[in-house]
This record gives sequence, structure tokens and C-alpha cells, in this order.
Amino acid sequence: MARKILQDLILDKKKREAANQAPRKKDVSGITEHKSKETMKKEEKKTHKAVEKPHIDSGEKNEKFERPSFRSVAGAEERRNKKVIWLSAGGTISAIAVIFVLGTVFAGASIQVTPKKSTVPLNAQFTANKNGSRIPFEIMMVKGSETRSVKATGTEYVERKASGKIVVYNTYNQTPQKLIKNTRFEATNGKVYRIQNNITVPGMRQVDGELIPGSVETTVYASEPGAAYNIGLTDFTIPGFKGDPRYDKFYARSKTEMTGGFSGVAPIASEKDLEETKKSIETSLKEDLLHEAGSQVPEGYVFYADSAKIDFEEIKDISDDPKSVVLSETGNLVGVLLKKDSLVSEITKQITLSSKETLPFTANSPESLKFSFQGGTPNLGTETKEINFSLSGNTDIVYSVDENALAKDLKGKPKSDFQKILSSYQTVYKAKIVSFRPFWARSFPGKDGKISISVTEN
Repeated sequence: MARKILQDLILDKKKREAANQAPRKKDVSGITEHKSKETMKKEEKKTHKAVEKPHIDSGEKNEKFERPSFRSVAGAEERRNKKVIWLSAGGTISAIAVIFVLGTVFAGASIQVTPKKSTVPLNAQFTANKNGSRIPFEIMMVKGSETRSVKATGTEYVERKASGKIVVYNTYNQTPQKLIKNTRFEATNGKVYRIQNNITVPGMRQVDGELIPGSVETTVYASEPGAAYNIGLTDFTIPGFKGDPRYDKFYARSKTEMTGGFSGVAPIASEKDLEETKKSIETSLKEDLLHEAGSQVPEGYVFYADSAKIDFEEIKDISDDPKSVVLSETGNLVGVLLKKDSLVSEITKQITLSSKETLPFTANSPESLKFSFQGGTPNLGTETKEINFSLSGNTDIVYSVDENALAKDLKGKPKSDFQKILSSYQTVYKAKIVSFRPFWARSFPGKDGKISISVTEN
């Protein structure tokens, strides 16, 4: 019995060794067919890992690398394509939404309109006054001087009186004070000078609750000829007011020195040469004064050259050259400045009354009309309250365009209807679209305030 046991052990050992050397063959067909879903998911996951990160050693093939299945690769590609499509679609929708918002918020149109014009005759009378109930006006003053030499024809004994400019002040009351010709003004050195024309010193006026002295500028001449009356700047009193409260309230101050006083032998020139030179000086002075006045017209006012009154004053002086005579003149221009908008309004009324025009219009370029005073040139000055004048000639009128109505008619309408809509506006000569936002829009903006209209006369 013991021997048998040993033999059995040897045989069992040999069987086991043989089993290890010859691998077993298993029938896996049935196992494959009955694989569980969980097992298939695990294998599919292993396959994906192998596709994503295959391990290959340098120079050697990894025997554990598994080729991914066609189905898994195709599925991954399909998911990526769907993701790209959705991202592209979302970007396109976002872009369209942004464009729509921008097109709505920044939508607008700018239209430039040129109104119709016409020329009509005018011959009408007007009234301007200081209180502004009709046509307000202001007084303009411009001064200038010119000196020329005239060839002397001989010498003679000459006596000339000194002269100069002074400013007379009224601190007495608010009533204007008239001073007659030859009224005396006494300088601090006792020398007496006189005015050669009547003047009116304005009364005091209130400015910001404070009384301001009235004042007027004038020329005075020495009572006697001679160089002794050539003096510098000084103050003056009015001897005629002595013993009257006005004596201390009316006074004058020099604006220029007193010059030209002379007694003795001096060169002389022919009357013809002096007269021709005088006319030439006055012509030149007039041109200069009108040019200067025109350059000083404030914005919003109209100045007519024919509204200006120019006074010339000869200033005699002695030349240092014994072969020539010095001839000097000063020019004082006083003109009328008319408020332009009020003047245009009055002209428009006059044209409307005298014409059969039914379309709305406004007078244009009143400066081209001829100005003339009614009843002669008035005594213009700072105290002038009212002037009557006439304007005549041809003037332009510009027809009015209702900008608000046009913008309302264009709102929300197709861009192609632009000219058709304009055709209903009889006062429009031409119009053009200056800008249109957004450029791809086919209709004018539908919201108020998005259409701007500018009127130009060009």
C-alpha cells in the first residue's frame, strides 16, 4: 500500500507539470455572447484610454497597445463637430443681435435743405426808437484827423487862436442843459476859451442804481490869438454860472492840449491851393471814417453809410518850414446802428403788405437797400430818441422751411421716398441726405429726434 501511494504522488506531479506546459483551450464563444453591459463599458473605457494615450517605448512596440474601435472614434468626431456648429451658430446670433441693437440705438439721418429765394422791390418808411418798441437803434461815433503841407507862396503877419477838445460834464440833475454859441470856459490859469456852436450837455443817468454824470465833447477856441493860449491838459469852469448852484455842478476837462495859437509873420499859400487841399483831406477822411465805422459795427446790427453825418473842423497850425503851410482837419462821424433782427422783421411785414406772396418768407440782406432820412438829417447824438427813415431798392427774400414738419413726414418712411416727400414742400429749392445711419438701413429712423435738418442758403 505504501508504494502505491508514492506512485500516485509522482503521477499527480507529472500531470501537473504537463498541464503547465500545455495551455488549456477554452471555449469563449458562449462567454462573449453573454457579456454583461457593465463588462462592455469597462472594455470600451479601456479602449478609449488606449486611443488617447498609447504607450510606445522608444524603438520597441508595446504589445499592450489596443487599436480603438471605429465606432468610438466616429462618435468622438461627431460630438466635436456638433460643438463647433453650436458655437458658430451662437456667435452668428450674437453678432446679429449686436448689429440690430447698434442699428437701433445709433440710427439717424442728417438732411441739408436749401430754401427757394426771390428778389422783390421795396420802398417803405420806417421808425426807429431808443425804447425798442419798433426798431431799436444805437448811435455810433468815430473820429479821425489828417494833416497835409501846402506849398507857401509868401509870408504875412498872422494871428491865430489856439484850440483844443474838452469834455463838459453835468453833475447837477438829470435834465439836459443847453449851452449857446460863445459860452465861456475858464482854465485854471485864467485863460478863457469859447465854443463856436450850440451844444447840449446830457443830464445825469442811472446805471446799476448809481447816478452817472452826463457829458459831451466839444471844441473850444481861445478868446484871443497868440501862443500864450497854447496850454496843456487842465480843468475848466463856466463863468456864466457864477452865483448859480450850477456853477459847481457843471465843469469841463481837457481831452487834448490847446494848440495853434500864434501872432507874427508866417508863410501863406494861395486860396486855391488851400481849398483843393481841404477838399482832398475831407474826401480822404470821409472814406477812412466810413471804413472804420463799418469795421466797428457790432454783431446783430446794420450800419448804412448814408445814415452817417460827418462834421469837419479845420485846425490851423504854423509850419516849422517857412516854405510850406500846414493844413489839418479833424472829422467827426455820427451814425445810426439799427438792430438787424427787428429791421428784417419790419421789412418782411412791408413786403407782405405790398406783394401778393402767400408762401412764408423772411427778408434777406437788408444791407443792400438804400437808406435816407425822412425830413432831412436830424441832429444825431446820444440824446436822440427817435429817427424816421426810408429804405428803397431790390431786396432778397428767403422762403421759410418747416423743419419739424419735414422731419415728421420723413420719420419711418423708405429712403426711396425722399424726393417724393420733398416735392410737397413748395418752399424747398433742393435737399440732400448728408448722412444716414446705419448705412444698410432702407428707411428713415422711426423715433423722434433721430432726423436732423439744417437749412443753408448756399
